[in-house]
Amino acid sequence: EGMKKAVAHAKKTGQKVNTEEDTTNLQSNTNDNWYRRENVKIVDGDTIKILKNGTWHKVRMRAVNTAELKGPTGAGVKAQKALEDILSDVDQINVRFGPKGYWGRDTGYIFTKKNVFINKKMIELGHSPMISDFGYSYHHLEAVQSQRSLSR
Repeated sequence: EGMKKAVAHAKKTGQKVNTEEDTTNLQSNTNDNWYRRENVKIVDGDTIKILKNGTWHKVRMRAVNTAELKGPTGAGVKAQKALEDILSDVDQINVRFGPKGYWGRDTGYIFTKKNVFINKKMIELGHSPMISDFGYSYHHLEAVQSQRSLSR
């Protein structure tokens, strides 16, 4: 019920809602795009680099938009640190690739072997307060709704 309200609010206020894909049933075992942790670099709070076929590729986390590293609030550095902490004890990640992003970068949903949905985790931790690049995903709206109810 809360999800329906969040989607309705987003649409009512003119915010784009990502309804073209169902992200509620994503599973990390849906493809073979596994990368060992030593082949993953953290660029910032919403971008990683992966070593793929001998070349480093940037992957923008879908439905996540953290502050810039050089921003005035320090939120970008905090987001980067949060992503580093989440991945600190992870052996491998799985990237479920989406379409190319606005700047031509790969985009994707990222999971751990224990099926932790990294994109959603970053939103739940409060590091992605606004999503304008890709529209509001259902996971983003769900996490924002949850965060608002906890803060009351």
